[in-house]
Amino acid sequence: MKKYFYLFVIFTNIVCSQSNQVVNFDEKLKENANSIVLRESFEMEIKASDKVIYTTKKRILFLNESGYKSNDFSEHYDKFNKIKTCKASVVGMSGNVIKEIKKSEFKDHSLVDGVSIFSDNRVLYLEYTPLNYPFIIDYESEIESSNGAILRPWYPLSNSNESVLLSEFIVKNETSNAIKFSEINFSFFPIEKQEIANNVKYICKNVLAFKEEQLANYADEIPYVKLLQNNAAVEGYTFNFQSWKTYGIDFYENFLKDNSTVSEQTKNKINSLILPNDSKIDKIKKVYKFVQDNTRYVSVQVGVGGWKPMPIEAVEKYGYGDCKALSNYTRAILKSIGIESYCTVIYGGEKKDINPDIVGFQGNHMILSVPYEGQMIFLECTSQTDPFGYLGSFTSDRNALILKSDGAEIVRTTKYICDENTQYTKAIFSLNSDKSIQGTVSIDSKNIQYSHLNGFENEDKKEIIETYQERYGHLNNLLVSDIKLINDKTNISFSEKITLKASNYFTYENNNIILPLNVLNKSELNLSKYRNRKFSFSIKYGFLDIDEISIKIPSGYTIKTIPEKIEIKEKYGIYSLEIKKGQDVILFRRILKIVDGKYPKEEFENYRKFRETISKNDNIKLLIEKIN
Repeated sequence: MKKYFYLFVIFTNIVCSQSNQVVNFDEKLKENANSIVLRESFEMEIKASDKVIYTTKKRILFLNESGYKSNDFSEHYDKFNKIKTCKASVVGMSGNVIKEIKKSEFKDHSLVDGVSIFSDNRVLYLEYTPLNYPFIIDYESEIESSNGAILRPWYPLSNSNESVLLSEFIVKNETSNAIKFSEINFSFFPIEKQEIANNVKYICKNVLAFKEEQLANYADEIPYVKLLQNNAAVEGYTFNFQSWKTYGIDFYENFLKDNSTVSEQTKNKINSLILPNDSKIDKIKKVYKFVQDNTRYVSVQVGVGGWKPMPIEAVEKYGYGDCKALSNYTRAILKSIGIESYCTVIYGGEKKDINPDIVGFQGNHMILSVPYEGQMIFLECTSQTDPFGYLGSFTSDRNALILKSDGAEIVRTTKYICDENTQYTKAIFSLNSDKSIQGTVSIDSKNIQYSHLNGFENEDKKEIIETYQERYGHLNNLLVSDIKLINDKTNISFSEKITLKASNYFTYENNNIILPLNVLNKSELNLSKYRNRKFSFSIKYGFLDIDEISIKIPSGYTIKTIPEKIEIKEKYGIYSLEIKKGQDVILFRRILKIVDGKYPKEEFENYRKFRETISKNDNIKLLIEKIN
């Protein structure tokens, strides 16, 4: 089997005897490591479609505080998952047991996330403060779950900077129900698979630690195993995972079908908003605004609340709901006026796709999809401020799962291409004799660049000024005034107009002025060098910045030499910098275009140099000479 670059089979001298003795530690395992998994066993016993036993045993050596903090000794539990056993031992390097920790000594805490008002999810976790390093923790747990519809995955490499001597995953199927194994990113890893009757065993061993790498595609390259029963149940709801069609039908029947009707009162409110000549798109927009104006987001995670929307009558009564409830509520309102729409599961936040090859529960968020003129309009129903049909960086450009009564299907959400993710900056500045600079700035941001500003106009003045001071942190003693902010939701555009002044912006040298030309928009991405990079890298979202700055030259000064135009073109983007001399002014024009995409690890150094060159040129200075 092909080995990944950093995977290196070693002959270790580590011996972990029954008496906990640890001797002859192999130094190779320490390379890049903060911790070492000496032995790990994760066992899954499938007793029935709604009964699964998970047994975890692991022994981990912690070399330093970073290794300890990156590991997790905890178990989540709720009405479907009961903790039968949970214990740990702290072991010294000579094999002596420093501390025994019983289940009753673990900390118990709610998993309420700050916006969840209903949640029965809790966590039992180990809280131990080490006296010194290195040391070992032996950990063991047993969980009984009645949720056979969502089986726990196996991740043999769960942390960077952690070597793995041995990690095993054992699956024991005691039912006649077929199990589907999805083996992700196995091709580059020394993972052995053994099959005996209904038992399957995976073995991963002798994996050296890898360092974290900037812009890395961990999800695309780290191995894991995801399992599904062909038929499984959770809280009395059964699912057929043979295809997206069967899964989608079951999801709709179990969670959506009987929760699709709004009250007469809501119908009357909607009908009062709809005009006789309204088009379909007019109606959809009015429904979306109604939901935004009359509901707010809260998280609900009770029972199957992680997947099943709360009742529509509860949303109507209380005026709140989570992503599922508000998406389903919007769907029901549209249905009441004859417009079809579909609840849609997606990964929100970090850009991640629903995997089309793994039929079953995926995603962490729900939006609504509305068919319109051969395309889909995607609605983020949890936001009270998002423009109609706008997804932004939270849910755009990724696979999503549309849930229909006749099955589920994968769709791709809206992609905002780099040429449309624009930030256009235009500024006029003048220089003062005290070395300060002042002037007016106008900035227009669209699409993905708009997502960072949506709602900015609603913040108080102090917060707005602090944001500008942070954004332009390279400017000394920045004063911001005459702030005008316009949020154009129709065109997904945000306009900023400000007046600013900064002290000590330029310097004098022999009565001449040394002037940094790029006043506002400097590239500050600092990428590290890697001698042997291990992972490919991604640019999640491309963008286009255009900066045009005019700087008035003080009287009594002149410019004799203008730098030549700088233009750099790479597959990752384009950078150009042009300086022109006008009548008593310097005209500075900068363009930076970054192209999104996934790139092989071999190209990272080229990309690093490209960004380094941009940063260097962004700090260009001009000599303005005193006229004698």
